[in-house]
Amino acid sequence: VRFDGISDNLNGNITGFSALSDPITIFVVAAYRVAPAAQAFIESGDIQAVNRGYQIMHEGALQKFRVQGQDDTTYSEASTAWHVWSAVHITTARTLYRDGAAQASASGAVNPVGVQVVYRVGALYGDQYYLDGDIAEVLVYNRDLPASTRARIEHYLGRKYAIAVS
Repeated sequence: VRFDGISDNLNGNITGFSALSDPITIFVVAAYRVAPAAQAFIESGDIQAVNRGYQIMHEGALQKFRVQGQDDTTYSEASTAWHVWSAVHITTARTLYRDGAAQASASGAVNPVGVQVVYRVGALYGDQYYLDGDIAEVLVYNRDLPASTRARIEHYLGRKYAIAVS
């Protein structure tokens, strides 16, 4: 899916998922079309509040896996190449991976959010951070996958889209 960086996004409601109180593993195969600035690949969270959920995004010079508005899993990213990003959250820790290698992690509990959970692909809540790029595939698991399973999925996606994964 190509996003124009101006107003494109996909969004909807999620049922059977209690944001932040449940573990989650997210995979996104994507590329920025221009040098990353303030752009978002995917977000999931409480429809009633900003920064109450998960976001895989880019802001300034940092690629981020944001949980409940905390910018604690970040690393520098300036690439417009295709990558396999994966993010793992359990109630006390989160890690962001690029092409199979851990890039950033953080620990500490976060509070659960409301019961009406939404997702948005290509932008953030409030129609901001529109993605100027492409997303080939998104996979979301409502559990913390074992490291070996996460690695197998990353390698599968890498082979499928000709991306080198470590």
